[in-house]
Amino acid sequence: MTCELRACCRRGGGAFLSTPDAPRDTDRSGAELPLVATLHEPPAPQEDIAFHEAAHAVAYHAYSGTVDSVTIANQPHVCGASAPPNLPDRIVMLLAGPAAQAAYHGQRRTLYEHALADYVARVGDVVFGNCDNCRAVLVATVHAGKTCGDRGAIFREAERRANDFVRLPAVRSAIRALAAALMTQHTIAGADAHAIIEPFVKFGELKNAEENPEVA
Repeated sequence: MTCELRACCRRGGGAFLSTPDAPRDTDRSGAELPLVATLHEPPAPQEDIAFHEAAHAVAYHAYSGTVDSVTIANQPHVCGASAPPNLPDRIVMLLAGPAAQAAYHGQRRTLYEHALADYVARVGDVVFGNCDNCRAVLVATVHAGKTCGDRGAIFREAERRANDFVRLPAVRSAIRALAAALMTQHTIAGADAHAIIEPFVKFGELKNAEENPEVA
């Protein structure tokens, strides 16, 4: 099946597979996404991508968001029925995927300052897309507006929390278990994903962790 790899917005950055069942053809401004490459068939599922999507799902669960489905087939993503209600937790959820993928390769995930400034500019110009960084900066911007805070500082704090989150022993075990299931099944229903996570991390266990450090 032929599919297209497109950038998340007109400025590049993250990329998404555009497939008949999960199209992402425009960014938030309505502009067509730049074509990065045309593929004759979707790439085979990769374990680091499974860790990425599993970490998003575990963060949903830990911060009391609910998951509809998790997939690493065609266009890897987590479909959430409800996002974590706390905005800083929601940013951690968005950044947990990249943090877990970096941890899989033995790295700690941190955006360079010029890259963060570029994502902030995308949000300001309303040309952002659906990649984790674009959405995380958007939520940081909303939170900054509500609290009169600095969105860069809000993003950096969530980035730190995401890196710490994926290294918690129980969270790491949950990510591994869900990632292993994804490598076998490729797509997992939300209820099944929550059931895999729950023995390691209780639903809502880390909600508002930045306000209540003792729960972390």
